[in-house]
Amino acid sequence: MVKDAVTRGAIWRYFWMLVMDRKMSSLKFIEFVQNQMPVETVDQIITVGLMNLRSLISFYIPHDQVKEKKFVLFDTLVGLLSKEGVSKDPIVEQMFGFLSQESHITSALEWLDASKISQDGTCLYELKTNHKYSILKALFKASCAMTFEQKVELLEKTIGDDKSDIAQNTRDTCLACKACPDSKAKIWADITDMNSTESVYTRQAKMQGFYVNYQIELLRPYFDKFYDVIGEMHSKCTFKYMDNFFYAMLPRMEVDDSQIVRLVQMK
Repeated sequence: MVKDAVTRGAIWRYFWMLVMDRKMSSLKFIEFVQNQMPVETVDQIITVGLMNLRSLISFYIPHDQVKEKKFVLFDTLVGLLSKEGVSKDPIVEQMFGFLSQESHITSALEWLDASKISQDGTCLYELKTNHKYSILKALFKASCAMTFEQKVELLEKTIGDDKSDIAQNTRDTCLACKACPDSKAKIWADITDMNSTESVYTRQAKMQGFYVNYQIELLRPYFDKFYDVIGEMHSKCTFKYMDNFFYAMLPRMEVDDSQIVRLVQMK
């Protein structure tokens, strides 16, 4: 292991840039992170690495491999929490982004109810409010035995009387996950309304819940809609909102030649 933390951080960053430049495969980067996580000690390196990994798995690997990779990484992260000397905060901050399989969802619901992550009766980590909200957002994006109505009931029970911005943004993200044509149409209208009075943060929260992997049939029509509206939005919206919209809503779940052509034509 490279002893100097700055050098290690530069290596992690270099490998990520190789992926972005299409000189290193996404699956190779996943393998690199899995191998380095157990020995990395710097919170910032772990946090950034896991954030990049979440994006990579959500947007840049074959759709049929997403659940498998999330499953393996979630298991890896839970295993790391049980080891002495491991920096736990950055792991817990990011781990629920890898929540997808039914068995892991069951565990996460038990942790949410107990307000702590535990394994074999041993408490590994006390959950904070933001961690609980991360579990909720992951739950709404997961295909599991719970109905949408049951998820909403749990959402309201967990948020309770919390009137903070993070609570409201969590609610907006979760409700935007609903697998309903009318609901998706309403969310799309909200986030593409160039005269909207909603805050950037409210609309960004809705964007975060719009794309759900198992809803691809419902979402496919919005891939073309993105390219239909992006030009006008670029000319009428603020840079901050346009930047958020582009990177959150750029279609990546399924890419065909026609989308690549439209993307190139945007230059």
